[in-house]
Amino acid sequence: MSKKKYVVGLPDTQGGMCWLAGYESNPTRYYTPDLAIRFKSEDEAQDGIEKAKLTHPFNEREYIIIPEEEMEDFNQ
Repeated sequence: MSKKKYVVGLPDTQGGMCWLAGYESNPTRYYTPDLAIRFKSEDEAQDGIEKAKLTHPFNEREYIIIPEEEMEDFNQ
């Protein structure tokens, strides 16, 4: 079984990437990679996206599923 983890990125308007970190707000997201929720599979990450969308039913956001090891390629 693979130990590969996935995160969900939310591109910002300046070309940076925030990371899905919770479902308390619109949705909770941070630029700090350590705070990102780690998912065990792409399917779990997709489920996380669907849960996050519930926090902003009338506001479209872009979500990108990214392998955890690729996070370092963003916000350099």
